[in-house]
Amino acid sequence: MARFLGIAVIRRILAISVVIAAIVAWVSLRVVGSIHDSPNHLSHRARAQLEILGAKIEQFREHTGTVPNDLRELTVPGKMGPYARSADLLDPWNASFYYRPLNNGSGFVLFTLGSDGRLGGRQDARDVAYKGLADGR
Repeated sequence: MARFLGIAVIRRILAISVVIAAIVAWVSLRVVGSIHDSPNHLSHRARAQLEILGAKIEQFREHTGTVPNDLRELTVPGKMGPYARSADLLDPWNASFYYRPLNNGSGFVLFTLGSDGRLGGRQDARDVAYKGLADGR
């Protein structure tokens, strides 16, 4: 009798666990889906990509003493590189990131023009920029 009750309790716990797992999976899919469907999700990805690419440029500067003249310099194999892959130089809309070194290698500006490829815009069409300065600001 006690063994039968033990098995019944285990079955009940397993059934409850399956129901809880199904609920958690459903809620997770709803949350992730709503983030993915957000009108700004590609702009958020672009910002993250710019920050990663900015860190790669700063690593290049640490090793060479200056920022690259062109983003393609990051893809050249060398003593310490390559610092990036060609795919890293593309924004979420498959366009090249824009890059401008500042005077005398004192810093740089990276940006994307968003989904429409034009200045300005809202949501995924908005411009996203990243600025790196030699003093770390």
